[in-house]
Amino acid sequence: MVKGTRRERAASEPHRCHEPPDRASHEIEDFANGLRNQVRTNADTVETHTLATLLEAYKNARRIVSLTNVFRRNAILTDCRNHHIPAAVLQPATLTRDLTKLDKVLRHSGQGLAIPLESVSRYYQLPISDCAMTKDTLTVHVRVPIKSRGNRIGNCTSS
Repeated sequence: MVKGTRRERAASEPHRCHEPPDRASHEIEDFANGLRNQVRTNADTVETHTLATLLEAYKNARRIVSLTNVFRRNAILTDCRNHHIPAAVLQPATLTRDLTKLDKVLRHSGQGLAIPLESVSRYYQLPISDCAMTKDTLTVHVRVPIKSRGNRIGNCTSS
């Protein structure tokens, strides 16, 4: 006689899988490999999208630089046509340095700058320059207004 019900006997007996243990672990491993491949594919896709985005950003940066160069060149040409000193070519610091040197030379001959160094921005507003362009160079000739020392200019006298 068998003790217990059929259910009790099944619970007390070791559980047997219909598949051998090697096959189950193999399927788990296959499933894990499939997941790894999906992760790699997704990572490759993300990396591809990232690289594509970086490439577009680089192209946009090149376009911006190109447009900036066009605007800069147009500003230089406009200044040259108006006989103004192109600030993009002859920057205020450079002009100030050169005018300072010129002023020292002029002092020895009893002359000076008609426009004081403190007003260097006025040099850019006056039609006192000529530009000469070649294929790859731009030469700016500036006619600096000078005066004799002690001459009156407007309401000011220089000493």
